[in-house]
Amino acid sequence: MPRVAATIIKAKCLTVFLYAHTRVLDLMRKYLSRELVRCGVTRFATAYLNLKSMLENKKQLQRLFREDELHDLGYLKSAKGKKAEKEAKNEISKRFNNDRRKFKEVFQFIDKRWDSKLKTPLHRAGYYLNPFYYYQNKVAIEDNETFRDGVITCITKLVPDIETQDKIIEELQKFQDAEGSFGKEIAKRQCKNIHFNPAKWWLNHGSSAPTLRKLAARIISLTCSSSACLHQETQ
Repeated sequence: MPRVAATIIKAKCLTVFLYAHTRVLDLMRKYLSRELVRCGVTRFATAYLNLKSMLENKKQLQRLFREDELHDLGYLKSAKGKKAEKEAKNEISKRFNNDRRKFKEVFQFIDKRWDSKLKTPLHRAGYYLNPFYYYQNKVAIEDNETFRDGVITCITKLVPDIETQDKIIEELQKFQDAEGSFGKEIAKRQCKNIHFNPAKWWLNHGSSAPTLRKLAARIISLTCSSSACLHQETQ
């Protein structure tokens, strides 16, 4: 949709400027006390998560562009800097403060894609077995039974042998409690990096759960693909 596309393009101008310069990025983190850009399940989700993040941090971003400290760095004089400053002043969030009925079609597209592509047991299992998300959100994930159900569903569908299924369930507890190889400092450190490869993490640090390691790497490798979304877009 043209209006949505235009908003995303303007938002990218702002994020590219903020993340292109180390000193500007450090200053942004100082004002926001967090990252502005978020990574979603697919790049399609990421665009909307980043817009939501900008909306949530609107006041901090406006304050950042008003501060002399940013102006003194000199980056605002560049073409990208001027565009980013203009975008901040125009307040991207205004596009989302209009009549909700105007966004009904957008919400229908999002709900349709989410329900049909990103709520399957496979994706829930992939989220559960991704250490970056699991260890930071353990309580919430364990309280939501759908994630554990997704793991169990994948185990029963992808592993036909009953004894192997039982072995995987036993090893799953070690992952949950960060025991053995999962509890090593290097394993904890590497899974805190959003840009790490979760499948390789399992291969490197899943020795305490060798049977689960094979299944986890397989599931995560499958959920890392957005080909289903790409195919749907071409239709």
